[in-house]
Amino acid sequence: GKVELLVGTSSVTNAEDLTSPLGFWRLGEAAGTATVQDQLGSISGTVNGTVTFNQTGPTAITDGNKAATFDGSTGYINFGNPNSLPSGSMPFSLCAWAKTATTAAGWRQIVSFGTASSSQGIYLGMNGTTLYGTGFTNDLNVANYWSVGVWNHLCVVYDGANASIYSNGDRKS
Repeated sequence: GKVELLVGTSSVTNAEDLTSPLGFWRLGEAAGTATVQDQLGSISGTVNGTVTFNQTGPTAITDGNKAATFDGSTGYINFGNPNSLPSGSMPFSLCAWAKTATTAAGWRQIVSFGTASSSQGIYLGMNGTTLYGTGFTNDLNVANYWSVGVWNHLCVVYDGANASIYSNGDRKS
């Protein structure tokens, strides 16, 4: 599940420092929601598969917003591939709150956008207990990262030359 998802064009490690946010999705919509609204801009997403809204989020967020739970196989939100998102070697930060219900082997995306062919391949995800991230051409991983039921604030940050993954404010790779 995720509570917030934020994309911006500066390379920072947390949402509070992001000076040029392009999108912010709380994923706190009511149960039965078919569209997820961008809190800052105009990039809305369409709910696909099994996504359950109005779920308990991390205790670190105390403003009453809820989380969304994804079923791990069919559930996702499609935001399309808007031109306003960073591409090529533009600096960016992509942050999300996430927790997992399983550490079984198998690829699971937390958030991603773009494609390799459009030079927008940006990704946060997992396979078993390993956290994975991609920033432009930098592939990153953090072994033995995930524990079941633990919320983490994650950011993949790219400064125009190098990418890093941050977890709960600490650089991991």
